[in-house]
Amino acid sequence: MQQSPPIDFVLRSDLQFTVHHHGESIWYAVHDPTNGKYIRIGRQEYVLACSLNGHITLNQLIAAVKDISPDILLTEQSANEIILMLASMGLLRRGNTQTPLKPLDSRKLSGTVWGLLYTRIPIIKGRTLQTIVDSLVPLVSVYTLVFMLLIVSASVLAVANGWQEFMRVNEKLFVADGRIWWIVAWFVLKMAHELAHAVAARCVGCEIRSAGISFLYLAPIPFVDVSDLWTISNRWHRILVSGSGVLVEITIAAVFALISLSTDNEFLQYFSCAVATLGVFTTLAFNANPLARFDGYFIVADLLNRPNLWMEASIELRELFSRVFGGRRRARRAQLGLLTFGLCSYLYRMLILLTLALWCLIVWQGLGVVVVLWGAYAIIVAPTIKSWKKPNPANTQAGYQPKLSTIVVSICLFLLAVLGIGHLPSPIQPAAPGWVYFEDPVTVRAGSDGIISEVFVKRLEYVEPGTLLAKIENPELIVEVAQQHKKIEQVEEQMHLHLSKNEIRETQAQNAKLASLREQLGQLESRVAALDVVAPRGGQVVWSEFDHSLGQNVTMGTALFTIAEPQRLEVTAMVTQDSVDAFLKGKNSQAFVFGSQGQSGAAALTHVDPRGSDFLREPYLAATYGGPINVHIQTDNTQHQIFKMVTPRFESKISLPPEAAHFVPGQLVWVRAPNHSIPIWQIASRWLEQKWDNVELDSHHE
Repeated sequence: MQQSPPIDFVLRSDLQFTVHHHGESIWYAVHDPTNGKYIRIGRQEYVLACSLNGHITLNQLIAAVKDISPDILLTEQSANEIILMLASMGLLRRGNTQTPLKPLDSRKLSGTVWGLLYTRIPIIKGRTLQTIVDSLVPLVSVYTLVFMLLIVSASVLAVANGWQEFMRVNEKLFVADGRIWWIVAWFVLKMAHELAHAVAARCVGCEIRSAGISFLYLAPIPFVDVSDLWTISNRWHRILVSGSGVLVEITIAAVFALISLSTDNEFLQYFSCAVATLGVFTTLAFNANPLARFDGYFIVADLLNRPNLWMEASIELRELFSRVFGGRRRARRAQLGLLTFGLCSYLYRMLILLTLALWCLIVWQGLGVVVVLWGAYAIIVAPTIKSWKKPNPANTQAGYQPKLSTIVVSICLFLLAVLGIGHLPSPIQPAAPGWVYFEDPVTVRAGSDGIISEVFVKRLEYVEPGTLLAKIENPELIVEVAQQHKKIEQVEEQMHLHLSKNEIRETQAQNAKLASLREQLGQLESRVAALDVVAPRGGQVVWSEFDHSLGQNVTMGTALFTIAEPQRLEVTAMVTQDSVDAFLKGKNSQAFVFGSQGQSGAAALTHVDPRGSDFLREPYLAATYGGPINVHIQTDNTQHQIFKMVTPRFESKISLPPEAAHFVPGQLVWVRAPNHSIPIWQIASRWLEQKWDNVELDSHHE
């Protein structure tokens, strides 16, 4: 058997260790004086690091660790993983060199971190913050905890009883101005969260280094640096500090939930709902979730007395991948609990990264693409390349050559995994753009030429059928009617004269002329009657031309009023050829409508035109005016603009329910087909096609 070469690493001598006991187990908080950071390692990592002397081989190292602690069972792969981990943390140095230690980095000691994905900027010094929060330390007591739990319990019961009202107010937050409420609520919650950490840290005697603001994927997050917490040996004190932010955030959310249900002030109601909703969501999704490596993770790690729970689970997961894809055999039995935690943490981390990437693409548009690409490089590509280039510290795998069958099987499994993921339903489903307008509106037009003289109704006023809306003056028309009456009288006299003389032919001619004049008079009188503009149906005057045209001339056919039922709204969606079949199959079913500002709701799909059209009736949807549909602008014979779409679309009608009051006429919305979803690969294909259409359209414009 080939002897492995020596491991050229030793433990740094300047590190400071704090020993933590939990029953019979031990773990260590390692303080690195070169950057001021604390690193937590377990007993097996500590024993392994202390056994490194710069010339020991891997097999000798495993045997030495076993001699010191027979209960620690290491494999070659797990030992390599631990050595690489300790080296990447900066706890080891080369044993055959006398490389001096790095000087203190003032930027690292100050806590400042600069990066595109994560930036941290200290603003308040630790001593200044300690002076502020020390006065709040007496609030940390059992009585305060009981009081918080009572508030949370009361809030849960109140929200359960008033769920409909709570959700009604929440829906109104998804409007253009709603983002202000969310931003303010975010900072209120996060400031309280971090302040709670600071107060709890001072309560257990921990020093505060600094406080400031950090940016994760350009999202601002306040922070308080309590890294010295790992010098506290009492794990319940550490759990108190870790859980204080979550407890305070949930309590604040509970208080504001109670306020939202007990006040009629809309300003206070909206803000309270935003704080309550955001507080619960961020707590469950991030802070209290042990899979996300935030407060919940450190609480669970302390409860289980596994300071390196994340690292141990990652090693178990890597060994599983090495067994499945690399054909390597495990030298020890897998720990199912760690493996499950590692797999769940990995999947949840991928979900969070994908969500953040999607958020960047939606909010930051072009800049978001740059951030996502850079993030993919920093998180996936760069570590992979680094792992390939990094030499194995023990060189145990120098002679390892995987079998050809193993490589082929691994590639096939990878391709099958990619293919399987590509056929999963995409979390982002295609939707047809549309606009909201009144259902079956009636346009009242001028029935005659003239001047608007009087207006009897105002915009947004309700009218009954036959209500007089306005009057039009046309003196020339009145004169023309009078003249027509005189012509009729003259013809009647002529006809009677011919009839008395028994002139049959002349009498018939005058009779035909009289009929023609009477028909013309009827038309003129109908135009006179149309000078009184009346409502053909009941409803609300949702639009009035008289706001700008009072006293001006109007011609026959000019639109004067629009009357509709404001509660009856519908969406006109422009569906692509790829999605029209799904809309046709889902006719008379519930489609999903969501607005550009976050509004959403179910609505009935009532009509789908099976005939496609190249022309867009609503300019608001045209890309020229900021809409989502690419068009070519043409001009007709009357010099009116015509918007011709690049590809034909199918017009569909979706009737909004009366409770969808958060949608407003003229609003841009998106509609998803009922009971329809497409796989991830098809979403990617459509996205590429759309980008190609944009390139072609830009080339035509140039």
